Amino acid sequence: IDPEACYTYVSPRAFDMLGYTPSELIGKSLFELMPEAEAQRAEERLRAYAARRQPFKALENAQRHKNGSLLVLESSGVPFFDDEQRFCGYRGIARDVTERKQADRFREEYVSLVSHDLRSPLSVIVGQAGSLHKTLTKKGMEREATSTEALLRNARRMTRMLDELADSVRLESGRMQMHRQPTDLPALAYDFTTRVFGTAEERERIQLSSESALPLIDLDADRIERVLANLLSNALKYSTPGSPVRVRVERRGDEAVVSVSDEGPGIAPGELARMFERFYRSPSSQKRAEGLGLGLYISRLIVEAHGGRVWAESELGKGSTFGFSLPLGAEETEAKADERTSVETAPPA
Repeated sequence: IDPEACYTYVSPRAFDMLGYTPSELIGKSLFELMPEAEAQRAEERLRAYAARRQPFKALENAQRHKNGSLLVLESSGVPFFDDEQRFCGYRGIARDVTERKQADRFREEYVSLVSHDLRSPLSVIVGQAGSLHKTLTKKGMEREATSTEALLRNARRMTRMLDELADSVRLESGRMQMHRQPTDLPALAYDFTTRVFGTAEERERIQLSSESALPLIDLDADRIERVLANLLSNALKYSTPGSPVRVRVERRGDEAVVSVSDEGPGIAPGELARMFERFYRSPSSQKRAEGLGLGLYISRLIVEAHGGRVWAESELGKGSTFGFSLPLGAEETEAKADERTSVETAPPA
C-alpha cells in the first residue's frame, strides 16, 4: 500500500480470500472493504505506525468479502522507502483468521459462563466468612478467627483468579473495550504510586522519577494503572524486604516509557524470555506465587492493545527491570518530525 493506504500491489491469492481480482483492488483504499467503525479504528492505528515509520504485526480487522460476508484478517507489514529514504508505504501480508476468531468467541463465552457460575457461590462464601470472622473476633476466639480469615483470603484469591481468566480471554479476542482519553502519564504514575497503590508501607518503598515534558497520551487510565499495579506488586513481592523499587517515566524517541526496577535476586536468562507468556510462572518464584500466572500476560495484552510493547531485563544477584512503552500520538510524532526538520534546515545564526 502507498502512504495513503491505497493498494499498489495485490497477490492473485486475494481472489481466494476476498473474492476480488488484483485489478479490482489496486488503487482502492485499504479501508474501503471495512465497516465504517472498523475503518476509522484501523486508520487511526495505521496512521500512528506510519508516523513513526514502524512495522506492525498481527493487526486484526474486519473486512467484507465480495459476496457481502464479513471476514477477520490478520495483517503484518513493514515500511519501505525509495532511494532518497522517502517513505513509500508498507509491504505486507494478510491471512484469514475468521475461523480462529469464531473459536475464540466460543471460548470466551464458555469461560464467561463458567466464571459467572463459580463467582456466585464464591460471593456467598466471602460474605458469610467475613461475617463469621467479625463475630469470632469480637468473642475473642482467635484460633477460630484465624481459620476463617484464611478461608476468606483464599475465597477472594479464587475470585481474583476468575476475574483474571475472564479478562485474559476478552483481551485475547479484542473484545475488552479501551476507554481512552488524553492523559498526563507522569501525573497518573505519581497519583497511583503515592495515593492509590498498595499499603502505606509498600508506597514508602517506591521511588518515582519522571519527565515533566511528556505530551498527553491517548490511553485507558484504569488499564494502564492495572499494568503498573502488576509490575509494582511483582517487584515488591520478589525483592529484598525494605529495598527500594524504582519507577521511571520518560520519553524515548516517539514513545513514552515506564520502567519498574527492583533489587531482587534477578531472573535467569532462560526464564526471562517467557515472563509475559500466559500461565507462566518462574520456577524460582513458584513457592511465593499466587494466582494463575496471568498478571504479566494481561499486562502485555493491555499494552499491545494501546500499540505499545513490553520487555524485561535482569541480572542475577542484582535485580530486574520490567517496562512498557506507549506510542505518542501521530500528531505529536509528526510535530516532532517537523520540529527536527526545521531545526536541521534553519540557517545558522
